[in-house]
Amino acid sequence: MIHIGKIIERQVEQSGMTKAAFADRIGKTRNTVYDIFSRTTIDTDLLKKISEALHYDFFQHYKPEESDFIKSVAKEGAANYEKKQKKKSRLSLMIELDPDDDILLNEDFTKKLKELMRFVS
Repeated sequence: MIHIGKIIERQVEQSGMTKAAFADRIGKTRNTVYDIFSRTTIDTDLLKKISEALHYDFFQHYKPEESDFIKSVAKEGAANYEKKQKKKSRLSLMIELDPDDDILLNEDFTKKLKELMRFVS
């Protein structure tokens, strides 16, 4: 669990700013600042104001790490997308010829048919 108050306190100390100056910058009293340091949760508007005052992105501590579950879902989604793309690229062709027709004896026709068959799976 994130203890945002401790993270803020550490950042205030690292900035070299006094607690009174920090309180002034965020429009709060020194007592409220000490209260903030003890908090495990914080209002987003206040956190934004604190981030701006200290020039530090405190929201980064709330960004989730990519879990194995998220990675597997992403991987599965990519695999499904590839399958769909492959399905979309397939072409089916059905040619019905009259067995009595001499069209198969025509060289141009058979050449074009063979060429076309390379793209049909």
